[in-house]
Amino acid sequence: MKYIIGVDGGGTKTEAIAYNMEGKEICKAATGYGSLIIDKKTALNNIIQAIEICVNTLKENELIGIYLGLAGIEAGENKKLVEKAVKSKFNTHVEIYNDAELAFYALLKGEEGILAISGTGSIALGISKGKKIISGGWGHLLGDEGSGYNIAINAYKRMIYEEELGLEKSKLTKTILKELSLQNVQDIKGIVYYSAKDEIASIVPTIVKLAEEQEENALGILKEAGMEIALMVHRLWKKLKLQGTIKVALKGSIITKIKFVREAFNAHLLNLIENVEIIDEDVSSCKGAYYLAKQKI
Repeated sequence: MKYIIGVDGGGTKTEAIAYNMEGKEICKAATGYGSLIIDKKTALNNIIQAIEICVNTLKENELIGIYLGLAGIEAGENKKLVEKAVKSKFNTHVEIYNDAELAFYALLKGEEGILAISGTGSIALGISKGKKIISGGWGHLLGDEGSGYNIAINAYKRMIYEEELGLEKSKLTKTILKELSLQNVQDIKGIVYYSAKDEIASIVPTIVKLAEEQEENALGILKEAGMEIALMVHRLWKKLKLQGTIKVALKGSIITKIKFVREAFNAHLLNLIENVEIIDEDVSSCKGAYYLAKQKI
């Protein structure tokens, strides 16, 4: 039996899934983070280990290609480093993409359209007639609008706004201070400037809970996030000059799991683009490898 392997490597874990030529999952493995930006040696070891588990499990079969989608792969010589290591180890066809592109092929099944991702960070990717354009993806210092990180930062900014103007503390401010065991608003500087992105974004569930209680600041922040993601998609639609019904796939817990973000996204996008088909499926980014292989074989 011939098979291919898809690898999705991010800042938290690396997932490798083997598929037969009908697209059926036949083996799965998970290891630690696969983003070389964090640490090249460790990430590369995690990537190799995840692939190796599948190869050893399926050793009686023929591996005909490995397709990797890795966070931060464009930085420096990362792509060459991974390609050399994987080819040397497994002696097969290897193709490397960023993690967003592999997810694009997984959700859109190899067809043209747009993928919007909103988790801790945010990015949108559009592909049409061989043309590939990215919107967002600038990282937390330059962008990440509509992301979990950005939602948290906007909540902190609202707290600062109240403090600066001497306003009465809102329910949002009181709840976050209590949640983080902080005495006053000044203390949030320690959270923002000395914590990792995912730690900063950890207050998002608290903001969602407040929105469910109709706290106006929390509601406004989440609705703004949905609007920002819709604007990223709209920018790509204009640049790619897409016609007819536009397929827009969604990935990431912020856009797929938080109803206030999703409702604002849907409403704003449908106001900007008339004919939209929204795709929201629970599928691994690794499945993108199958559709990429199918195009090439």
